[in-house]
Amino acid sequence: MAKKKFTSEFEVRTTAKVLYPYISTPGGLGGWFADDVIFTPEKNLRFTIDDEELFAKIASSKTNGSIKFEFLDDEEQTEEDASYVEIKLETNELTGTLYVVTTDYTDLIESDEEHYELWEGLVDALCSITGA
Repeated sequence: MAKKKFTSEFEVRTTAKVLYPYISTPGGLGGWFADDVIFTPEKNLRFTIDDEELFAKIASSKTNGSIKFEFLDDEEQTEEDASYVEIKLETNELTGTLYVVTTDYTDLIESDEEHYELWEGLVDALCSITGA
């Protein structure tokens, strides 16, 4: 199956400063995104999700703004075609409302609806943990 990019946006009632540690650290991600997240000796991340291990590197990050994880599991992928997850914290300048914007580039999700439902559940879990 070919990879496809999915993007979703969710309004949250908190600040980027509160959410950022939950999207950028193993301890924060382990509370809502995966069952467990640790740094490997190579300084990559090992995500454990439903007894499956996925390895990723932090491709980019901006404090209180965004983080992008590129997955390293597919030996056939090129760096330009690596699967990734990017999570951005964007504030509407007019209203001050904070949004969690997710971008998922993968071949594991088949439809926009499936993608939205997955991320809706994950962001709900994030909001529950942070009190957002």
